[in-house]
Amino acid sequence: MRALLKKALYRAAGVAVDRRVRSGPLTPTAVELAYLRREEELYGYLRANGSREGRDVLALAASHGRYRAADLLAALRSGAPRWALRARVKGFAREPYLRLATLLADQARNAAEAADAVLLLRTMADLLGPQAIRKEGRFRLVELLVAAGETHDLPGLLARMHIRREDIAQPHLFTANAVNPFAGDRPEDPAGADRWLDAINALFALDDLEPVELAPGDGAPFDRLRSRAARTAPYGPLVTVIVPTYDPGPRLATAVESLLAQSHQALQVLIMDDASPPAAAEALDRWTARDPRIEVVHLRENNGPYLARNIAVSAHSRGKYVTIHDDDDWSHPRKIELQVAHLEAESGSVANMSNSIRASDDLQFGRINGNPVWTQQGLNSLMVRRSVFDKIGYWDVLNRSADAEFNDRIRSFTQEGIPVVGRVPTTFYRVRWDSLSAGEFNRGYMDARRRWYYQAYVDWHQSERSAGGTPYIPADDRGSRPFAAPTDFLGSRSAGPDRSIAADIVFASDFRARGSRTEAVCDEVERALSGGQRVALLQLDSPALMPDARIHPRALSAARHENAEVVSLLDRVDSGIVVVLDATLLQFLPLERSAITTERLVLAEDTPQAGRDTLYHSERVISTCVTVFGRTPESGSGHHAASFTQETQ
Repeated sequence: MRALLKKALYRAAGVAVDRRVRSGPLTPTAVELAYLRREEELYGYLRANGSREGRDVLALAASHGRYRAADLLAALRSGAPRWALRARVKGFAREPYLRLATLLADQARNAAEAADAVLLLRTMADLLGPQAIRKEGRFRLVELLVAAGETHDLPGLLARMHIRREDIAQPHLFTANAVNPFAGDRPEDPAGADRWLDAINALFALDDLEPVELAPGDGAPFDRLRSRAARTAPYGPLVTVIVPTYDPGPRLATAVESLLAQSHQALQVLIMDDASPPAAAEALDRWTARDPRIEVVHLRENNGPYLARNIAVSAHSRGKYVTIHDDDDWSHPRKIELQVAHLEAESGSVANMSNSIRASDDLQFGRINGNPVWTQQGLNSLMVRRSVFDKIGYWDVLNRSADAEFNDRIRSFTQEGIPVVGRVPTTFYRVRWDSLSAGEFNRGYMDARRRWYYQAYVDWHQSERSAGGTPYIPADDRGSRPFAAPTDFLGSRSAGPDRSIAADIVFASDFRARGSRTEAVCDEVERALSGGQRVALLQLDSPALMPDARIHPRALSAARHENAEVVSLLDRVDSGIVVVLDATLLQFLPLERSAITTERLVLAEDTPQAGRDTLYHSERVISTCVTVFGRTPESGSGHHAASFTQETQ
């Protein structure tokens, strides 16, 4: 009887909450029902594409059809008795609930949206225990609370959320952010600076590393970081450190001074001047008088950091080991020593990396990807044996994104991971937090061009291995690339917004799909290319596909054609016609104007069939077309893909 009474009370409390918070009809739409069966795929899509649409589906999945997102949040704020709220939260489906919380946390644009994520995570953690939101949720919750200044009992919060148990460095980084006195326009507080130093030096002490201090002055705190090694090693294997730079200004001093302070002193520091203006180039030459280990190499043309690195390795490096260093970052004085010691002790390892942390000028720490643990392997800290370049070649000559390919090529060659030396970050990567939302990746989101590039090079690595070979890139692969790269990745970034791509036809499709539709699309792309047309391939993800789906090999092959371009919505493309080959691609696409202009926009909608899921609203798709492409679409329903190409000839 008591159990029945308790159950009735829970039900009554739930009904009361529903009446209080529900803002619209309960019945899910046909589109929502279709994606409720594809909730995992939709989550992957929303995350990778940075879309804020579709969150209602996750809320409906979490609440078993009871709430959309706004109502779910209102229910948690409803003031219901704790026992009733606990019963309601306990009844939620855990996976979609946490996925919704992850999207809200990582895509928050302001304090109010961040507070919504805190509400979801803190409510479940308080009512069901911290383990209910798992490691990722606990890290995100503390991150959000520290950012909001809710740190009156930070040690207790860190203990309750088991942060140290999951990552030894994270409590010190959270603490450093909580006491950071450098942000804003207020005068620097010496006592606050000491508290920040205490937190960060407790971090370094975990690996018996020397403390840091802040030099006096008015410069950015990042540029005032100083540390001195307790001991130095004047002899040892020579390490070539490559520092590509272009018109660096004062930021270069931070990087170079941290290199000259390294405990491993057998260094060749190659400052590769990527065709800086004359005054900047002359200033770079003065570094050679600072220390005989510094060499400055002036390049005649600006072609980006990767060609500069390749020239450094192939024509100037003398070291047994080669490592890289960005021109505005800072490294702890023991970083290179630790990496060298590892490679000297492990003869089977061909490379390693150090841990790193992202930091702004005012020394606020954080992350730029979907991993809530801030200490991460530093791609730009890679150290390799010089002999590696003879076997697998050099960095891909792009203007960005080639670090990941080179590191993955090493993994493909060795069939092993690249070890990370140490437990705490020994490299501080400089970042501007306010610039990330306008960039190509941030906390789960990654621009389609970067994802295309990743899949293209992974396919090449695998095909080379399958054929019994080793993937190899020469020092300059611009004339004969082994796989296609997005057009905007090629050439100097100095072209910037002036770069424009001309295309006769843009095929907008999810080239990851399989089946007759994609085969027909590939047929048409190949037909257009063989007919001499300039074709742009615009990858738009389908929210109905798993996020790890792979691009069709035929699409990757077509992209290598001399008349093919791989583009994204961020590229300036002037086209005769854009053909969107699946209306589903537009259902949850972010409503932002793309850089693509076109004379015509054709939307090849599916003809509805009995028993098939409804994966898009026609009205929503049409409004998306107008917003994203600036054109009202023509209907292409019932057309074969070939008809679109014929119309452009």
